[in-house]
Amino acid sequence: ATTGGRTIFPPISAPSWVSVLTGMTPDCTGVVHKTWNPEAVPAAVRRPGTTTPWTVFDTIKRSQSSAVHCSLVASWSWLLRLVENSGSDLTQPLCDFTFDAKGDDDAAVEGYLRSCEADADSTEHANSRFTFVHFDMIDMAGHRNTWESEAYRASWTDADRVSDHGGSGKDHGDMVPEHMLVPVVMWSPSEAWKSHWVPT
Repeated sequence: ATTGGRTIFPPISAPSWVSVLTGMTPDCTGVVHKTWNPEAVPAAVRRPGTTTPWTVFDTIKRSQSSAVHCSLVASWSWLLRLVENSGSDLTQPLCDFTFDAKGDDDAAVEGYLRSCEADADSTEHANSRFTFVHFDMIDMAGHRNTWESEAYRASWTDADRVSDHGGSGKDHGDMVPEHMLVPVVMWSPSEAWKSHWVPT
């Protein structure tokens, strides 16, 4: 865990979250602002047969096959585009479970609980799970109340502490420490995950 993680530039949500899920900078993902230019994704980092950048889900599924139950729950619908198999060389889905919370963080919690149920119902995954849940509450608290406010800090207790960017006032996007430094916390009930960690 750290409170001194560093996001990419520009420190805004779309390119930052895509970088979290791909381990790549915006010049490789094609997501430079709030738009996605799939044609800008270099062929070397694309999922074969697509213009989508390679993600952590690709790494897990290709190295561990079906042994790991993968889930993506997103408050932002466009994040789900990263795990679509359309045109891909894969015969099985990248994610065993996806859930579009459509901007509703309470629905995202429900989606997470459903992903746990889906994993529990599966006998093939032997309790190996990778789940990414995207909540929008921390970002919205910063925009509504300022990044320096008590309301913003209080929002941290309601969500996991991985953030796409910092901020100051009610904005973000500049190359200054307040916008670039982010908290990062990762958790696993066992040490086994370390053997599958892929540094970026």
